[in-house]
Amino acid sequence: MPKSKTYPRFKHDRIDNHPILGKVKVFTFKKYPSPDDDGCQTSFFRNNAAINNAKQFGFKMFNTSIEALAAYQRQSLAADEGLAPPVGKMIRWIIQDTHRGRMVNRWGYETALADTTPAARVKATILGCPRLTNDYAAYVRVHGLKQGSVASMESFLNYMEQDSDGVDGRYFSQFSAISNTNIAGSLRMRLMNISLVGTQYDNITAIYDDGAQWSDNPRLRLGQTVTERDEYYMSNDMHRGNLGLWKGEPVVIDFGYHIAVPEYRDYDNVVTDYNVAVDSATRAERWQAWVNN
Repeated sequence: MPKSKTYPRFKHDRIDNHPILGKVKVFTFKKYPSPDDDGCQTSFFRNNAAINNAKQFGFKMFNTSIEALAAYQRQSLAADEGLAPPVGKMIRWIIQDTHRGRMVNRWGYETALADTTPAARVKATILGCPRLTNDYAAYVRVHGLKQGSVASMESFLNYMEQDSDGVDGRYFSQFSAISNTNIAGSLRMRLMNISLVGTQYDNITAIYDDGAQWSDNPRLRLGQTVTERDEYYMSNDMHRGNLGLWKGEPVVIDFGYHIAVPEYRDYDNVVTDYNVAVDSATRAERWQAWVNN
């Protein structure tokens, strides 16, 4: 039997008290470690933490303390409502860049690990929306499939992605259903009910997506906070790749800048809406036929 890896993989040198970030665990490295995964904004390190263990943490590392604090605060708020894995402390990495002869800082935070296996992501996609969960139950009953099996869930999502008439069906099932504000209890609605007022402001879409500069927005400073006028909500980017299961319950695992958008970005009015999708009449007839059976 292979020997299990010891937790933690990385050990901090000290804990600093930062006037804005609070208690920060400080790590020093001679060389930047290889991440277990990378996203558009972060590097992820499992740190040999176990899944579904609230006392063991992986790391999400960002380029700036602004991005790290904003994501940390959002995930912390969501975790309090059972919508995200728990978080630990903020982190600072100090790396001696021997190639360029200077010190490099990276900032992040500790996060417990949800189950993000392909099967868990599929299940979270369905469980994250009550209406989708009910429709899945009808689907397996009508087709004689095994409730809860990965094969039946994939079959159901594939069915939901049919007849899209040119519309990206994957977008339909992953964004519209789970992110629909018209469906009570959906992940998006529950997250939108969490106020972001007072959290770190990090509207950096123009920087990462449009090639702008940090200096273009004077509010991109550590300690600048979201206000009521910003109308910021956690209401975006909840696709299958950003979902997982925490002790069997669907959660969001990515709280970078893409999740927080102004209220006017309303996906309920695009053609992929669960209620008004392309071929909705045919879809409604099929659902009704299942119910009647």
